[in-house]
Amino acid sequence: MLDYEGRLEDGTVFDSGEGVTFRLPEMIDGFREEVVGMREGETKTFSIPPENGYGAMGIPGAVPPNATLTFEVTVYEILG
Repeated sequence: MLDYEGRLEDGTVFDSGEGVTFRLPEMIDGFREEVVGMREGETKTFSIPPENGYGAMGIPGAVPPNATLTFEVTVYEILG
């Protein structure tokens, strides 16, 4: 279970959540790579280049094409 906030390069928050549970296959590559190995109680801020995020397609209305993303993530519980 984790809290997260995703921002675009201009600081716009494009996504966030509290107490969220993700399955690893549901995450974009860059997010998954950064979150794997985090410990319960750890907070981490990281950037994801477009090729490991939403790429040239982006997410219409939320993430522009070729956007670098910055996330702040706090892991509260690791579910097995």
